[in-house]
Amino acid sequence: MKTITMPSFGADMAEGTLIEWQVQPGDLLTRGQVVAVIETNKGAIELDLFEEGSVDALLLPLGASAKVGTPILRL
Repeated sequence: MKTITMPSFGADMAEGTLIEWQVQPGDLLTRGQVVAVIETNKGAIELDLFEEGSVDALLLPLGASAKVGTPILRL
């Protein structure tokens, strides 16, 4: 299993807010697929992955904020 964490979209980003999941548990992911939309102080940014696999669990609920490095998705 692989855990995806809240990414840093800039040197000044300390946390982000999950505003949309674009995948569900059981979905098969391909490299470059957008999996979520994260709200930052610079606006909404799409999170795409360079991983392939199946979504095991969504670890962060919609509307929740998390610090950079917090687990948000498990493949």
